[in-house]
Amino acid sequence: GRAERRVRGLSQFIDELMQRAAGRPGETPRFEAVDLAALAGKVERTFRDRAHEKRLDFAVVCGDLPPVQGDAGRLQHLLENLVSNAIKYTPDGGKVRVDLARDECGRVRVEVRDTGIGIPESAQSRLFTEFFRAPNAKACDAVGTGLGLVIVKEIVEQHGGTLSVESAEGRGTLFTVLLPAATAAAAGPAS
Repeated sequence: GRAERRVRGLSQFIDELMQRAAGRPGETPRFEAVDLAALAGKVERTFRDRAHEKRLDFAVVCGDLPPVQGDAGRLQHLLENLVSNAIKYTPDGGKVRVDLARDECGRVRVEVRDTGIGIPESAQSRLFTEFFRAPNAKACDAVGTGLGLVIVKEIVEQHGGTLSVESAEGRGTLFTVLLPAATAAAAGPAS
C-alpha cells in the first residue's frame, strides 16, 4: 500500500510539474469560448468514484452559464485541482460541493466547498507558494506536492479572474474563482 501511494505521489508530482511548465511565460494558452458546465461534468465523472469510496456527499451543480474565453485544458486542470484537494482532505462521510453560476456582474463564479480538515489561519498566507503544504495536510496520509494551488492561481490569473479562499481548521474550506464571461464578439458562435 505504501509503495502504491508513493507511485501515485510521483505520478501526481510529474503531472503537476508538467501543468506548471505549461503555464510558464512563453507558453501561450489556446483561448476559445469554453463551456465550463461541460468541463464541470467531466470533472464530476472523474471524481465520482473516489468520492463514493469515501462515502462523501459529492455534488456538482451548474446554473445557466455564459461561455468563458479561455484554454479548455487549463480550465479543466483548475477544476480538477480544486476538486481533488477537496476530496482528498475531506474525511469519510463529509461533503464536497461544486457550484457554478453567473454572478450579478455577468462573471462566472466557481465555488468548491468542503467539510474537510480546513487550513490553519497561520498557513493561509503561504497557500500559493510552491511546494508549501499546511501542517495539518502533511499530517494526513494524503499524497500532495504543494503545487496544485500554485497552478490554480496561475490559471485563474491567465484568464483574468480572481481567486479567494475562506477556511478554518477543522471546519472546511471554500475556494471561490471568478472568471470573466466571454464577450459576444470574442466568443463567436455558441459552442
